[in-house]
Amino acid sequence: MQQFSFLLPPLLGLFVGYVTNSLAVRMLFRPYRALYLWKLRIPFTPGVIPKRQKDLGVAMGNMIQNHLLTATSIRKRLLSPDVRSAIVEQATSLLRYEIFDRSTGEVLERIAGTADAVRIKDQATEWIASRILNHLQRIDLYALLHEEVNSFLSEHLDSLTALLFGSDAIDALVRSAEQKMRNRLESDGEAYVRALIVAEVDALLGVRTDEILVKAELTEARISESIGEAYDRIIESSLLNLISAIDVAAIVENEIIQMDVRELETLIISIMKRELREIINLGGLIGLILGLLSLAA
Repeated sequence: MQQFSFLLPPLLGLFVGYVTNSLAVRMLFRPYRALYLWKLRIPFTPGVIPKRQKDLGVAMGNMIQNHLLTATSIRKRLLSPDVRSAIVEQATSLLRYEIFDRSTGEVLERIAGTADAVRIKDQATEWIASRILNHLQRIDLYALLHEEVNSFLSEHLDSLTALLFGSDAIDALVRSAEQKMRNRLESDGEAYVRALIVAEVDALLGVRTDEILVKAELTEARISESIGEAYDRIIESSLLNLISAIDVAAIVENEIIQMDVRELETLIISIMKRELREIINLGGLIGLILGLLSLAA
């Protein structure tokens, strides 16, 4: 046995180095909570990661926001041909599903819901009717009627007959007609105009969107192109504000802080499993080398 005694220091160094680093790696996460002996907290409890979980969340959040998910990197990715084409195609497909082959009324109901669609229709009808009535009430009916009557008389009656209709008679006729028209507008105008508007709005809501798009010369290709142009403008002009509003650092920090320590341990180990194993093996290797050096001394 004595001839093998020289192997004891290297093997002991290997064992101690391996176990020490293995214990150190485990102490990064464990124990998960502080341990107490009576009222005194046992040193090195909880583990480093549970103890510094909040600091870890802040550091990781800042790292991701300032170095990984920067505005430049996100912009470059979002404007890459594959991502841009995928988003534009998806938006066009969604628009096709929601709008094409439907009437404008159906589209309005899908967007706003049945109750809100009815409310929007009623409000639009009321607004249009009130605008038309306001314009009608501001029209100079006397001047309009006077011009039309004189034009009719000059076109359909000879000069002798026209003389029978003196200016006073014409004026009285025009003013009587004006007053009757205004009285009719005040009494029945609102209901009459509203009925017309309701009929027109119902007709418009019954028109298929395909017909409207054809009349507006908006083909699906043109719509897709417009979506792409709008997408580019949004990314170019609003991306920085959007990222600031999202606050990636705060989201990452909050998620890590709320994460269970065991889940955090599993996450970190899954990312650094190889590196942690190398640290443990390195401890054994250093112990082995130190044991060999002790033999040389």
